[in-house]
Amino acid sequence: MGMDEKDFGTMVYDYPKALGFFSLEEMNSKVNYLKEFGLSTEEVGQLLAYKPQLVGCSIEERWKPLVKYLYYLGVHRDGSVFAGYRC
Repeated sequence: MGMDEKDFGTMVYDYPKALGFFSLEEMNSKVNYLKEFGLSTEEVGQLLAYKPQLVGCSIEERWKPLVKYLYYLGVHRDGSVFAGYRC
């Protein structure tokens, strides 16, 4: 997911559900969705390490409606839209 051991430890400590609760396919789809916003693999790793609750959010039910709403408000499509987001 683009994170080092320290960041992975931070993610699991802050959101233990991230470890073993979601399938690898689900995790990869979320990482790939975030990369669509121009984030590098390392940036995705840092984002998920410090905002691990994003892993628990559904792309279809949470992320896409948020992106659509922000787009409607005129917010540019970049990875910062997820920085302050919580499910």
